[in-house]
Amino acid sequence: MSSRLEPGRSSDPEPGTPSVPRRPKQRWGYITHSTSRYGSSETELVVYPPDASEQERTWATGVHAFAPVAATVTVLAALAVVLAGVSPAHAFPTMMVVLAVGGAAALLKTMRVRRRSCAVWVGVSPLHPDPDRACARRRLEALADTMHDASDALADGRMSTAEYLDLWQDVFTEAGLLRAQWN
Repeated sequence: MSSRLEPGRSSDPEPGTPSVPRRPKQRWGYITHSTSRYGSSETELVVYPPDASEQERTWATGVHAFAPVAATVTVLAALAVVLAGVSPAHAFPTMMVVLAVGGAAALLKTMRVRRRSCAVWVGVSPLHPDPDRACARRRLEALADTMHDASDALADGRMSTAEYLDLWQDVFTEAGLLRAQWN
């Protein structure tokens, strides 16, 4: 399987190639990278439990967009209410209540899958090099690449659902072992 980071790779079919219906991508989890001062970086891998429902995984994935979307919608709605003639003293508290209720609902909806998910993070600093941490970071990236490639293979029909679930369970287990070692 090829890497998601491979240059020149496109999901568009070649011209003249018959279109094959694709299955939806699996939401297995995610990987994030952040860099801070002096080149220190942190990598976090979150793998959802393979037995979590599609709805649970969809909510857990979508909750990442909640904060920026909710903040934007709240400010725009508050502005619209104020422009409609309602006092800001009434508009802004009302919008904050709506925002808080929406946030609480999203958190409650994702609580079960978030508690069962396997989250592991590794920080690496160029000021204090640690080859073990660098190796652990590469391992997290390799696990994420494995799941991205497996999701592509499942969507393209190159992998069966049973094979995909077995691989997902293996990645979930290995992430748990890494979490026990690093967190």
